[in-house]
Amino acid sequence: MRPEVNKWNSIYFRLVRLLVIALVCAAAFFALSHLGFRLFLDKTLGDSYQESQNQRRYEAFQKYVTDNRIPSNDTLALNRWMAQQKDLEMEIYKNYNLVYDSMDPSHNDRGTKEEFYYTWESHYVVTFRDGRAQVVLFGFYIHRVEILLILLRIAVTFIIFLFVFLLGIRSEMRYLSQLRAEVSILESGDLTYPITVTGKDELSFLAYSIEKLRAGIQEEIQKNAEVSKASQEMITEMSHDLRTPLTALLLYTEILESVRYEDSSQWKRYVHAIRDKAVMIKELSDNIFEYALIRSERRKTPEEVFGFEELFYDILSETAEYLYSQGFPVVIEGEWPEGKVRVRMDFINRIMDNITSNALKYASREEAVVFNVGTQDGMLTVSVRNGCKKDIRNAESTGIGLVNIRNMMEKMGGSSTTWTEEGYFTVKLLFENVS
Repeated sequence: MRPEVNKWNSIYFRLVRLLVIALVCAAAFFALSHLGFRLFLDKTLGDSYQESQNQRRYEAFQKYVTDNRIPSNDTLALNRWMAQQKDLEMEIYKNYNLVYDSMDPSHNDRGTKEEFYYTWESHYVVTFRDGRAQVVLFGFYIHRVEILLILLRIAVTFIIFLFVFLLGIRSEMRYLSQLRAEVSILESGDLTYPITVTGKDELSFLAYSIEKLRAGIQEEIQKNAEVSKASQEMITEMSHDLRTPLTALLLYTEILESVRYEDSSQWKRYVHAIRDKAVMIKELSDNIFEYALIRSERRKTPEEVFGFEELFYDILSETAEYLYSQGFPVVIEGEWPEGKVRVRMDFINRIMDNITSNALKYASREEAVVFNVGTQDGMLTVSVRNGCKKDIRNAESTGIGLVNIRNMMEKMGGSSTTWTEEGYFTVKLLFENVS
């Protein structure tokens, strides 16, 4: 069944929907992970962690000052130590006067600080060479972890987006891979392997088109093989059937040539026999020519649409009148059905000529030739029935005329059937009703 593709199930809109879904999933993770990481930081890297880090830095700073006998106003020495602390800021107060600020070490307007009451500040007493001083530490230890966690969240968010997107197109990729494998089989020459058609998108339509092409090529190859086989069989049969009258013809001419006849009446009988065999050979050659012509031509004559009764009433009347003049009783029966047929007039004339010729050769003049019109399975039909001669079994015939009738009917979109029953022969023509 041909897949119906619309914009809602096309690959473009499916990819857009998939991108939106992947973005929503990634954004949801990024938002929820913020709360989770925040809880993690508060629980594992809270105030105790901050205090422990400040305490460690304080001890390291006190050791640096003691080992290097640094006074509280030695800005260069203090800057050297601060340069190694990437996540720390420091202020030094002596008698509540600001003597050092790592964020602005060269500023002269130091100001004062009389109390240490901010909860987010950590202050310590450090012994410098010139006496004690109050040191305030501002640690940003958690910020580094936060930056790492943000980068981790971004990376995981991107992975989730990519995973959801790839998961969504997995079926399309699998189907595309399957189509590639099946097309490779067709490329190898195996036209019996069907192409899988599933879904309702552009890939499905492409697969459907390939399958139709495969089936069409396979059908054409089979038809050509059948035609070639039928032609070969027909040539074999015709060769055999031509050999018989030709042998008789040569025999009669040899008799006449050697003057091996008794009297003039016998001579005339041989001459008539030669004429009959020559006519038979001509009819056989005409049938062969017509068979080859029908098989090779490509609708040289355009088809025309006629009313069924309008077309066949005159044709059957003329055929019946001719057969009657040849000594055949004729009956036309049946009710004319409503409908129209698309035919080629040259084919119709050939078909009726073949039917008439067969009747003249094989039909018994003691039985009526019956023409019947009607319908069968929605098709418009014309059938011709006649009684067979008693010596019909001994009649020489290849049946190529009936083959030509069938071929012409198929080219017009119809069909034909023939059968012999209880001494009566019937040919039925079936036409498509195009009305």
